[in-house]
Amino acid sequence: DKNATVSVIGKNAFAGTSITSFCAPDTLTTIGEGAFEQIVKLAAVDFSAAQGLKTIGRRAFAGTGLVQVSIPRGASLGDEAFSGCSSLISVRVAADYTGTVGKDVFKNVASSAKIYVLSEAVKAKFAGKGINNANIVVEECVVRVSRDSGSIGAYASFDEAVAAIDALSPVIGELKIEIVKDVTIGQSGKLPSKASVITGAGGKLKIAADIELRADLAFKNITIDDAAGSSIYAGGHELLMAGGVVTSVKMSLYGGKKSGACANSEIMVMSGNYANITSGGNSGAAVTGNAVLHLSDNVKVSGKAFGGKAHTGGVSTVIFSGYDEISGLPVACEGFGQLTLQDTNVALDSVPFDAVSLTGSRLKLKNSAEL
Repeated sequence: DKNATVSVIGKNAFAGTSITSFCAPDTLTTIGEGAFEQIVKLAAVDFSAAQGLKTIGRRAFAGTGLVQVSIPRGASLGDEAFSGCSSLISVRVAADYTGTVGKDVFKNVASSAKIYVLSEAVKAKFAGKGINNANIVVEECVVRVSRDSGSIGAYASFDEAVAAIDALSPVIGELKIEIVKDVTIGQSGKLPSKASVITGAGGKLKIAADIELRADLAFKNITIDDAAGSSIYAGGHELLMAGGVVTSVKMSLYGGKKSGACANSEIMVMSGNYANITSGGNSGAAVTGNAVLHLSDNVKVSGKAFGGKAHTGGVSTVIFSGYDEISGLPVACEGFGQLTLQDTNVALDSVPFDAVSLTGSRLKLKNSAEL
């Protein structure tokens, strides 16, 4: 149980049982000698939440039925910790692994077993520990995850990074996802379940299919390959396309969901080129409360900005900020109830809004007085 508060599992703790899986809680620091030894029905163990795990004791999982296992960054492995696991074929080790590795840790595992690491330094720690060195594979690091308190890990795919974030306890401080090399959001289309910022660090992010937010998300200083014409659905969470986001004109942004209603929506777009931007959801996917769309002067929309489409309740507001003197709105707007101008000067033929708010701005109706 990931929500348990156990910190130590003692020597031979589960000896003689027939458990088939084990999910380590985030409080776990120590697994004692022989804790799960010879439990042949034990086929799965999940350490994803146990990022504070420091010790996996001698023969702790020896002779079990494990098929795959991921080793947390700080977990030292005792002698023969996974020896005799004849079904074990895949071991993944945290990129910045800091633990120590005892003797014969993987002795007598499946002959096809492989260990996946993300650096030569970590590979050296596992050399000669029971798996043929040729089967210790160094994968490329394409995504790094960190927060204010330091590094969380480096990963070979976007999906792996998301899984690591999902397993974290409630997060204090900003989560940062750095795209080191070109990477595609996987077929799962999953985005992090905790508020995050995705930023470029040498690589581009390819969005090959429609994706929907599971938490507040910001994109910053990153090139997004949107050639597939995919869409990002905020799903009622806050979506920020901050400065330095480079896109073509094929991607669309939605404040609501792809299907089903959500309570509110808020999209702030400070850079990039888009096909359409909609404060509501997909056709028939309503935003039942307030919907806000904020566009800055660096944004280009080839189609329209919609407020009323798929929007059934609350106040629908479009905000333009930082635009110079222009004739007509920066994009064709439909369905918004309120227009807010911030440091923007606009001349219009008419005002197709229920209300107008001005901050450091001028709104002039043609053939009429300035507001």
